[in-house]
Amino acid sequence: MISGTAPTIEPPIDTGTSVSVPFVGTFQYCQLKAARGIANNCEQVPPEQIVAFHTCTSDHATMTFTKR
Repeated sequence: MISGTAPTIEPPIDTGTSVSVPFVGTFQYCQLKAARGIANNCEQVPPEQIVAFHTCTSDHATMTFTKR
């Protein structure tokens, strides 16, 4: 799961084929013992179903969208 906000003081960078957007965000990885559906994340399942959970917060992340 990736969640965050784009700060309004830093503009996106357009290179013609991609756009990079600076943001403050949280990246979470959750491995479950069995699939629980696409809308579930680690906060929504019983702890005994979680195999691994890792989280990382970044104040200076960049998300890049590339035209295909």
